[in-house]
Amino acid sequence: MTKEKLHQLRLFIPGFLLILVVVFLFKPDVDMTTVFQQEISKNSVLYFIGMAATIIFGVAYYLMDFRMYVMKTPLSTVRENIKTKLLSSLNTKDQSLVLKNNVNLMVIFYDFVDHDNSLIEQKKEVYLNGIVWSTLADIRIISIFALILYSIAWFFTDIQDYLILIGATISFIFLTLIFLPVATKKHLNLSNNQLDVILQNHKEELQKKLLNALKQANKK
Repeated sequence: MTKEKLHQLRLFIPGFLLILVVVFLFKPDVDMTTVFQQEISKNSVLYFIGMAATIIFGVAYYLMDFRMYVMKTPLSTVRENIKTKLLSSLNTKDQSLVLKNNVNLMVIFYDFVDHDNSLIEQKKEVYLNGIVWSTLADIRIISIFALILYSIAWFFTDIQDYLILIGATISFIFLTLIFLPVATKKHLNLSNNQLDVILQNHKEELQKKLLNALKQANKK
């Protein structure tokens, strides 16, 4: 998986999920298999409208940064681990503290990842886990949003199909509580594998980059 594909999927997936939420909100008994096979797949206008709506919803979701409500803590855990491992190559805690507080160490990390051929395959696996990771976060957020909408709809209409949708959204939320920590742990392990390569094969270059960054930070 490429970085470009990753970015595209991170727009498309939440957009598509939000479209499903809206469709079930207004027609809770809809058969989506029939809709896709008999209507959208045979009607280019409906397909275009569906794709346009998916992109619009996905962009709106991205701009409002809902994903970070779930991803902020696990993402911070992974990044802090990367920073700590990079700084372990330096000799003093004082140097590490200055760098950690004043330098974007992730730029140095990504510079190695993007230019080391031995990390190319690992990077693909990181991207794959990354889309799983962010999708789990999207499912949790959108399921919570859907749960609120379907609960309100059921309260005012007493349509029993909404109870099925409420049960489904609760199940999705529960599943993300199980699998999101697993995806976070896998991302930590993958980044540690990358760090092992950097520390073993590029330790001197890493130290030079860090010391140069330290000089720049001290000048400020």
